[in-house]
Amino acid sequence: MRKLLFIISLLVAVFQLSAQNFTTGTTLSGNTSTSISMDHERNSTWLSWANSVDDGVITTGAIGDIIFVQRFAASDLTAYNGFQLTQINFYLEDGYYAPSGSYSIVVYRGGSYYSGTSMNPGTLIYSQAVSNVTIGGATQVTLNTPLTIDASQELWFGVKINNVAADSYMLGFDETSTVTGKGSLYYDDEDMTWYDLNAINTSFTVSAWAIEAYAVDPNGDNDAIIDLGLWYIDNATDQNEITSMTVPYGSNFVPVPVVWNYNYGAAVDDFYDTLHFDLTLDGTPLGSTGASTVYIASGDGVYWGSYTALYASDIANYNLYGTHTFCMTVSTGPGWFENDPSDNTGCITVTFEGPTTSNHVITVLNTDNSVTPSGNVSVVHGNSQTFTITPSACNTIADVLVDGLSVLNSVVNNTYTFTNVTADHTFQVTYNSTNFTLTASTNGNGSVSPMNTTLACGASQNFTITPTAGYVIDYVTDNTIDVTASVANNIYTITNIQQNHDIFVAFTQDVSATYTLTGSTDGNGTITPTNVTVNGGATQVFTIVPNSGYTIDYVTDNTMDVTANVNNNTYTLSNIANNHDIYVVFMQSGAPADTYTISATSDGHATVTPSNSTVNAGDNLTITITPDAGYIISTVTDNGADVTGNVGNNAYILNNIAENHVIYVTCEVDAPNPGVHEYNTAALNIFPNPTKNILNVKMENTIENIEIFDLNGKVVLRSEVNNNHAQINVNTLNSGIYFIKVITNGQISTGKFVKE
Repeated sequence: MRKLLFIISLLVAVFQLSAQNFTTGTTLSGNTSTSISMDHERNSTWLSWANSVDDGVITTGAIGDIIFVQRFAASDLTAYNGFQLTQINFYLEDGYYAPSGSYSIVVYRGGSYYSGTSMNPGTLIYSQAVSNVTIGGATQVTLNTPLTIDASQELWFGVKINNVAADSYMLGFDETSTVTGKGSLYYDDEDMTWYDLNAINTSFTVSAWAIEAYAVDPNGDNDAIIDLGLWYIDNATDQNEITSMTVPYGSNFVPVPVVWNYNYGAAVDDFYDTLHFDLTLDGTPLGSTGASTVYIASGDGVYWGSYTALYASDIANYNLYGTHTFCMTVSTGPGWFENDPSDNTGCITVTFEGPTTSNHVITVLNTDNSVTPSGNVSVVHGNSQTFTITPSACNTIADVLVDGLSVLNSVVNNTYTFTNVTADHTFQVTYNSTNFTLTASTNGNGSVSPMNTTLACGASQNFTITPTAGYVIDYVTDNTIDVTASVANNIYTITNIQQNHDIFVAFTQDVSATYTLTGSTDGNGTITPTNVTVNGGATQVFTIVPNSGYTIDYVTDNTMDVTANVNNNTYTLSNIANNHDIYVVFMQSGAPADTYTISATSDGHATVTPSNSTVNAGDNLTITITPDAGYIISTVTDNGADVTGNVGNNAYILNNIAENHVIYVTCEVDAPNPGVHEYNTAALNIFPNPTKNILNVKMENTIENIEIFDLNGKVVLRSEVNNNHAQINVNTLNSGIYFIKVITNGQISTGKFVKE
């Protein structure tokens, strides 16, 4: 062995190795009940027994060759079996002496270590010269050929220095902790022997040379599957699981948390990494802390017996006396897949005992977290305590009670303060809830339910929309905002109601639907077509041809008499929205019959008498027409011919009757005087005004009919509504001023608007 041993050089170094095995500056230090056997895939990592270089470098007074290595036993390599070494770094200090000699990196495999003086590195499997050495920092050497790690054999790696001159710096080291038999091995070429410096030298300690090797998973970095759970035990000796604990007055809060790696399902991997903990007290974050790199085998756990979560001074300064819920949530860094994160948070009920003779408790009766602080609040005798009230968005403060008595007048900016507390108290806040009104209406071609309802703030409501046959939803508005995209399966839902809502549904004809139209006769003539399928909204003309010697007697449409709507032997259906069955009955022409049938009907806005009569040939008959209030006669047809000019004093007279007659009367709203520009808006709401396309009409009562007149008093638009809200499309009207007449419950309201 060399005459001169290594000498400590007390230089300050700043180089930090990326050591895998030790982490400094942690708060928790774990204890496990069993040994750990690594079996999971790991992320690429640095292998080194050195944590940092903060003590200095070594020199020698001899000349020759020397080798510095770190040793990894087979058990140290289990997690890295099959990984590849791709880089070796070492540190060389810059100081009073200068380095000398030539450097190369070396790797051995299959070695052994029995004592401080009996060791063998095995076979040299790799050597690579270092062309440039970095002084005062890390020399990084990438292997020309990566080496595969065989976890069944030991791995020794390090630096060989040839022709070392006297008094030269050779290598940096770490003295923070000793890694006997692994971190400080060297080879002396003088006697061709390997030594463990710590086993033969007692003057100083070199825990590990400043050397590290990078191990890469050739298959890529894969997450290991684990299932961590966190709970608490009473102490490190008994290790009984607990859910509550009491902290005596003046003592620190020192829980003993346990992290267990459950072996359930796919979570079968061991854990080896740094843990992270987030702490809360009654849901309020206390901060975070980390744990040193720990091993937790699958199905095993680790506990921390000396972790101070809260100091006695904190408990006193923040007045935490009383019962609280303390929680810790454990998490890992990248490279781990947590199979079941639901049990990563462990909570414990902790009671902090206060001073035995001078504390009082104010009990907050609200349990909805609207009052802070909450629960049982401990107050030192004679001190003050302020409570902050935070109502929810749906509530307002109704009253504030102290010991059951109102103190509402003493509440300032939603806070109340107890002063000079000398006894226990109760504190409670009551709230008023807010209600909102929801109304719904349509354009008359369907329904929406409910139409009117009152709900509490925060509630939800479904509106069911039902189009009339042949119609579909055109659009839906909520407080005039288009919400059609929010309608699903003909249901519009409002959640978390915070205001009044006015829902309006507009329907349009379903042009995609198809309907069947059939035509038939009594055999004394023809109708064309006899069977046809049309789209919704279409128009269809039926042509009726009597046989020779016959004329049309009557025509029905779905059993309703529509003879009055037959013109020039044609019957027309418009805006088709359902199936139709047309039936034609013919009668013989020629010699007059002995009796004839007179049928008289209206469009529903007039009474026609008599409505049905049988008269003798040659008789006369007077048909009396009585329009409803607010209406006048518009047209009168006799067997399809317009006879309005023959009506006088609301009567139509048939003389010398020689055939059957079908009388049909239509009425129109008695139009306002176009020259009068005053109009009633007390109950009538028209918007927007002026308008380009859609005119909204709203009344408090149900609207029966709407008619629009031009300045000449001519009806230009007419609509039957049966709702209190209607939308009229005035896009086809010319620009100008128009009058509107609205009939509700027999009452007439008038107004005017401007068409842009």
